[in-house]
Amino acid sequence: MRTNATGPCATTMLRISTRVRLAPLLIAQVYLTTTVLIFAFGPWPWPVAHPFELYSYLALGQLAVLTGYLSGAWGPPRAYHTGPSPSRLVASSVALNLLLIGPTIALRTGNELSILEALRNPGLAYLQAKDAASGGKTALEIIRMFCGPLTVLLVPLTVAYWETLSRRVRVGALMAIATNSVMWAVLGTNKGLADLLILGPWLMLLRVARGLFHLSRRRVFLATGLLFTAVVLFASFFERGQRERQNGFEVPNFFPGAAIYADNDGPILRRLSPTAQGAARGLALYIGQGYYGLSLAQQKDFVPTYGLGHSIFLQIVVKRFTGSDVAAERSLPGRIDSEDGWDRYGFWHSIYPWFASDVGWAGALVVMFLLSRLFALAWVDAVGGRHPLAVALFGLSAITVMYVSANNQNLQYAEGFSAFYVLVSWWLLTRAQWTVVRRSLTSSADGDNPSAVDATPTLR
Repeated sequence: MRTNATGPCATTMLRISTRVRLAPLLIAQVYLTTTVLIFAFGPWPWPVAHPFELYSYLALGQLAVLTGYLSGAWGPPRAYHTGPSPSRLVASSVALNLLLIGPTIALRTGNELSILEALRNPGLAYLQAKDAASGGKTALEIIRMFCGPLTVLLVPLTVAYWETLSRRVRVGALMAIATNSVMWAVLGTNKGLADLLILGPWLMLLRVARGLFHLSRRRVFLATGLLFTAVVLFASFFERGQRERQNGFEVPNFFPGAAIYADNDGPILRRLSPTAQGAARGLALYIGQGYYGLSLAQQKDFVPTYGLGHSIFLQIVVKRFTGSDVAAERSLPGRIDSEDGWDRYGFWHSIYPWFASDVGWAGALVVMFLLSRLFALAWVDAVGGRHPLAVALFGLSAITVMYVSANNQNLQYAEGFSAFYVLVSWWLLTRAQWTVVRRSLTSSADGDNPSAVDATPTLR
């Protein structure tokens, strides 16, 4: 929605019901609880030395998410104060993504495999991309870092503003999303496809909350079927990639990082085929292993890393300019790597040790509070204020939540790092000071009249 680009704006806003405001919080809490249950009762018997300390901290982490979200969920939505229209932002993101896709595939893979070979052998593609040493790779990653604040707008803004986009931009957006998906598949990497799978349901929730997608039994059935199909396809790709990375027929029963064997006789795994068991073990390993890394990190004393411990990207930059890897070595993931053999690059640690490296364990809970508050503010602005940058931040926040058990996902690498900090700053600068509530959206649990008018201006 375009708003006045010169000064404080008065624009059509949506009053948001309590259930809409709290929907992301409910989903996040259910998901985070599920990850803990998978860790505690899944097929991998993690040898946690101090379970009370671990689970108490995880409970405090979810309390930080709860209180942080609630602290930002109740304010009035803010509109887009000034800047390019959503359609122009999407068009710019489409153009950048399409321009970068070819060089990215060529330089990140080193041209060792053809696209078809990489798609047939995702595990081999992953290993070769990991070792690729193309001449222009560093320059490409620098370019992608500066373009990050625009390239990440592609999926969330395309979904949120689909009806306002021209046919040309729609076609370009679909091409860019499809080619990016191919890129991640060619790299044999799960991240990009997983992010797309994560964002889909969250963005559909946004469309429902904004009244752009009206639920019916038929649509719910169709959406569930599409999501199930996407999950099955991703699980197949995931299982095949893990199998080929291990040079075996399935994800192994033994995990050397913790010297444990999977229990295949549990109530769920014993009912699955060997292939499905491999996928389930691999997924449980991905979801749960970060909490074991957290349990190891909790046994270490705090050694400050001065703002560099929470991001691999920052550690790489410091090493490149100073020749010293001390920031990475002093971080909690670095110390449990050197002292306990828990690979800081090969295994997960959950989000908490990354922030705790800089601000301590209590400080990491404060960071979770602030990130959750951002999650709520972005959701309210995206739903009620139709703020395009809030839509993008809501997408990044959703990814943060879904990777809590794994790592500090958005800030680990250059592109996500620049996107997060630039978009937060840009969003704060473009939030309107005046809002006018024009109509109510699902203003009560039983669905009040959405055309009710409240023209009282709210000064923030």
